Amino acid sequence: MTADPARPTHAPTVVQPSANAVQPQEDWGEIRRVFRDMVGRGISEAQIDAAILVCKATGFNPILQHINLIDGKVYVTHKGLWNLAHRSKMLNGIEILEQGENATHYTARVSIFRKDMDHPFTFNGRYPKTGRNKQYGEEMALARAECMALRRAFDVSMPIYEEINWSEREQQQHTNLGATTIIEQTATPNPDTPPTLPLTAPGEVPGAAPLTPNERAKNLLAYLREDEHPLEEQEEACRSLFALSGTRDTLQRLYNAALKLCHQDAVDAAWYARLGELEQQETTIIEVAAPEEEQQ
Repeated sequence: MTADPARPTHAPTVVQPSANAVQPQEDWGEIRRVFRDMVGRGISEAQIDAAILVCKATGFNPILQHINLIDGKVYVTHKGLWNLAHRSKMLNGIEILEQGENATHYTARVSIFRKDMDHPFTFNGRYPKTGRNKQYGEEMALARAECMALRRAFDVSMPIYEEINWSEREQQQHTNLGATTIIEQTATPNPDTPPTLPLTAPGEVPGAAPLTPNERAKNLLAYLREDEHPLEEQEEACRSLFALSGTRDTLQRLYNAALKLCHQDAVDAAWYARLGELEQQETTIIEVAAPEEEQQ
């Protein structure tokens, strides 16, 4: 940590603590149930319990993405750190000292001020120009600098989600999609109502034999991996990817895969849209089933 000898004489860009800061939830049974549905089957019950215990101790809400579970390990997110800072009532502002770049990285330097301390917590952040979100490199470098400063200013010992080296993880885990079953068949399709998808998957040739859902998902993920698409195109591709899901569990698996390849705003917008559709389908099934049960 590099601590400035005194608080700057010029006025910093101040972010006042929000009066609407999220408070810790009390209905942890319901939160656990929803979080269980969100993370899918790749996470064990013990790992879910560990994440909930961390959230109870820190006041984080896993539904609001204050934390993430990666390989069973709990990571605090940029959102979570800001939530903690606002809830503490000790946040006294943030000053962006520098934003720039060099031959290999985007860079940023920020100071976080606390009301009960004389000196700020000042840290650097950087993001590689070859990173998966390089088109948002300046924002990513700033977010990383904020995370480093917030983590020290508010004594958070958890690892930071934004600091994960996704390039290395993708090389190890996501280079061979041919052996991966992305879409699991959960029900027998109705031949009278074939599924319709909003976007032709990259690599799909008009007039050729239709791709299976698993093949289309792999092509869409390969398209997102190119990492050269505007935010709108990323969201459109994510919507097409998530349209392949028929259950919340499959939707979460696709969400986790897409989140490693494109901007979170695009992934979240598409995820919420598809989740609403699935919830509507579930409601319709219940409403249709109820009259049938009454007739019996």
